Amino acid sequence: MKNHPYTTCILSVLLLSSAQAADFYVDASVSPGGDGSFALPFQTIQAAADTMDPGDTCHIRAGTYRETVTPPLRSTTAALPIRYQAYSNESVTVTGLDVVSGWALQSGSVYTCSVPAEVSQLFIDGQLMMEARWPNSGINHLTPTNAAVETATSMVPGGISTFSDSAIGAFTNGHWNGAKMWYMPGSEWTSTSTLITDHTGNQLTFTNTSTSSALQLEAGDSYFLYGTLNALDSATEWFHDAASGILYLWAPGGIDPNTLTVEARTRRYAFDLLWERDHIQISGLNFHASSLTDQGTCNDTLIENSTFMYPTPLWDTKIWGWSGGIYIRGSHATVRNCEVAYSWGDGITFHYGSASNTVENCLVHDCNWIGGLSGGIRAAGIGHLIRRNTVYNTGRTGIVFRGCEQTRIEHNHISHVGWITKDQGGMMTGGIDGGGTVIARNWVRDHNSSAWCTGIYLDNDSRNYIVHHNVVWNYNNGMRMNKTGIDNQVYNNTFFNASHEAMGHYAPDGETYTNIKTYNNLATDAPFRGTDLQNNLLDSEANMAFAGTTHGDFRILENSTAIDYGRVIAGYTDGHAGAAPDAGAYEFGGTDWIAGIEWTPDWNSLPVPAFTNIGNAFDASASTDADGFIIRYDWDFGDGNTGYGKTVSHTYTATGSYAVVLTVLDELSGTAQTTNWITAATNIPPPTPLVDIFESGTDLFIESDGTKHDTDTLLAGKPVSGTNVLDARRVFIKFDLSALLNAPISSAVLRLYNIEGLNDTWGNAYLNLISSNWNFGTVTWDHPIGTSLGVLVGKDGPFNQYHEKDITAHVQNWQADPSSNHGIRIRGDEAHSINAKYFQSLEGANAPQLVVNYSTTTADIPIAAAEINTELQPSLTWNSTAGATYTVESSTNLIEGSWLPVQTGISGTPPANNFTDAPVSNLPPARFYRIVRP
Repeated sequence: MKNHPYTTCILSVLLLSSAQAADFYVDASVSPGGDGSFALPFQTIQAAADTMDPGDTCHIRAGTYRETVTPPLRSTTAALPIRYQAYSNESVTVTGLDVVSGWALQSGSVYTCSVPAEVSQLFIDGQLMMEARWPNSGINHLTPTNAAVETATSMVPGGISTFSDSAIGAFTNGHWNGAKMWYMPGSEWTSTSTLITDHTGNQLTFTNTSTSSALQLEAGDSYFLYGTLNALDSATEWFHDAASGILYLWAPGGIDPNTLTVEARTRRYAFDLLWERDHIQISGLNFHASSLTDQGTCNDTLIENSTFMYPTPLWDTKIWGWSGGIYIRGSHATVRNCEVAYSWGDGITFHYGSASNTVENCLVHDCNWIGGLSGGIRAAGIGHLIRRNTVYNTGRTGIVFRGCEQTRIEHNHISHVGWITKDQGGMMTGGIDGGGTVIARNWVRDHNSSAWCTGIYLDNDSRNYIVHHNVVWNYNNGMRMNKTGIDNQVYNNTFFNASHEAMGHYAPDGETYTNIKTYNNLATDAPFRGTDLQNNLLDSEANMAFAGTTHGDFRILENSTAIDYGRVIAGYTDGHAGAAPDAGAYEFGGTDWIAGIEWTPDWNSLPVPAFTNIGNAFDASASTDADGFIIRYDWDFGDGNTGYGKTVSHTYTATGSYAVVLTVLDELSGTAQTTNWITAATNIPPPTPLVDIFESGTDLFIESDGTKHDTDTLLAGKPVSGTNVLDARRVFIKFDLSALLNAPISSAVLRLYNIEGLNDTWGNAYLNLISSNWNFGTVTWDHPIGTSLGVLVGKDGPFNQYHEKDITAHVQNWQADPSSNHGIRIRGDEAHSINAKYFQSLEGANAPQLVVNYSTTTADIPIAAAEINTELQPSLTWNSTAGATYTVESSTNLIEGSWLPVQTGISGTPPANNFTDAPVSNLPPARFYRIVRP
């Protein structure tokens, strides 16, 4: 009894806290003066921030917000955060750009206007323009056109230096005085910038900002000049004179910029969390030419489901310099499910002194355009988790963890690093005690550096790292531990196609390792390095028998020499499948793993699977991926066996017909599958098809104003031009699964017939589970949804065919708890116009289907499924209802075939009806039956 008052007290506090939480609304399209209600929203996010208390949520309506939000200090807690989120998945952009206008022609094609604030980037009609520079360059900042030093006349580290370039002689003396210069000196580890103090003839004099002897300008080094009006000499270039506040622009094609939408970046950050702003949550926002920072001591920040495009502008770098992207200085922050791209510095930054932060499931690409020490992800501090990220296209390193300890870096997919610098890594640290930092189950592949690129790089004197179960391919060195290297553990890694060495070691003064354990590694190139080398396998690609090195699948096949080659390592080889652990990153017969994000961006074209088979040979070479490549081919042969690889062999032990499923995965985690039915032998009767095809239930599409449509067409997306959200449609569909068998489900596939659509940049159809019950009368535009099922059909179609989505796990849940079947919602990209996808409804000729395969036989066959005996004369039995009329239909292709009537007008005779077809004289191909109610 003593517990009761205490329990009541806690409950009262919780109820009070819940009652105090409030919702505020913001809409950029309204006039100032609102109270933050849904009817009278605030105009700015800052107005909401100034009003919000712990536990409150700011719902931001679609639009563009030109502000830097600085949340006031509040006494938030983990249970009562302050949250900023897009309202109902609307498209919200928070930008550092302001529209500039009032252009006047200066001369030629150059126009000017007044912009007193500093301008760091310029966009025209959404496209990034080029800050005036010489030599002129294209828009790809990872492969710029730069000038080259001809003679390094006089290099004084940290002092006045000179070099010559005959191309400079084309300009009058003094033309480049006062200009800025970016240059990549000497060993080209990092870039720097400086000022030109004198230009005479073909010679430039500058203040040398590098004090390192290895980083001094040499003949052939690249540079470009900027920061001066004298560099503005071509279309798409601009220059801002900070002293006068005048902005100069040569618009594309020499067009009058008064006829264009010109936006200048005048703010660095969209959100500045300052100090001690704890428990701030941001979800579903698009940051454009802006970023987010905390100044330090902020705790429990959450940033999720957002995009950060152009977070960091061009900056005046220094030797060993770097610049933050999403900039986190505090602790226990999480950045997840975000896309970060097009940065002159980092994509995501955990600063020195930060602790216990997480970056997870993020897509980070096209970063470090400056060629400094930045990375796609850069982490310093202690106790971080860097997991399941995809990082590609960086000027130097993919993931930098220099200055980082007690951190886990796992399941990341890194590629195409080193576009601008030399001697870097896909993942890199150096000169620090890692404190047990773990680097595990990462894919590191395909670099773009001109020299010395290493997959996993533990630079000078790195110690206390655990590197296990990684795959590195197509690098100069698979891994490198330079100079002393102490107490590192290197287990079960796969190093393939290292052009120099599998494991490199730079020891200019004869430095040696101490306590380096190197076990169970697999490589096609020598050597393995360490003080304790055990069970490392160096062998040919053929003997290793990988599933597919050309497309990056390094799982081993049953004839691999790596099988059972390793030794037991407690905590790292536990649960090995064979007599001993295998060498390398994958255990044959063990648990598979993949790296990288678990979602795919809207702009990624999904792979298209296709395969053929002759006898026991299956070939998926006909599969395609329009904008990338397929990295995984996985097979389900329909008899309980699976396989992997582009080409595989499988022999069935029992005759019959089997549904063979091929699932493909591309490098950006786009996935698709296709199913072919095959007959494993001839002159035999088909097996009993344990399949239910559900084609009844409720479906409709709804407009955002609540108008509902129950027709033979389902419409998702926006069928008209314009940005009005009221133009959008959403689809709701729920199958009647009352006849679902109480038998194990092996697969469940949703099939929707896409009858037309548009090849549009934004024309994807997205699926979500619906999270609460509904019917035609109660469903609303904002009806609650849950788990995302991804993209059903991409922007490029194809159209006029069925599209499939595997929802096995969810149908199994519905089978276990029928009350949880609330169906599926389909939406388009509602922020953009003319992107609608049309599907046939349950009333259409090609109705939606839920195809359920059972893994065991049963005598309880429901309506809409058939049991075929093993005799030559098929016999069917189904549950029936008095007064109902049935039609028996037949097809030779369960998935794509045409169903033809066998007998119509069959009256129901409960509890069951029977039907026997005419004898079949030539069984193959398999014949399938279904019972329908007209």
